[in-house]
Amino acid sequence: MVQKIFTIAKILSVGNSLVITINKDAVDVLNLKIGDYVQVSIQKLETQKVKDLAKIIKIGNSIGITIKKDIIEMLSLKEGDFIQYSIVKIEKKESTNKSL
Repeated sequence: MVQKIFTIAKILSVGNSLVITINKDAVDVLNLKIGDYVQVSIQKLETQKVKDLAKIIKIGNSIGITIKKDIIEMLSLKEGDFIQYSIVKIEKKESTNKSL
């Protein structure tokens, strides 16, 4: 059974990238680990929704994803914005057929 998590997050700036951290409940429910691939739907509140693939990375003491530059530009995202996102873990055999 595929599980999908919906939540709201604040965008953080790490180096030259914008990222979101994934809350511990979502990490536990989806059994996420660094290096896993996920399908993410990102929506700036009250704007369009964008789907993308992402790889789970370590961000300080948390794990999360980096938001790609084209999505940042498309949704006009900046540090401190709140977004709504959903996340689904993709099994390794599925993700090897898709490019990031």
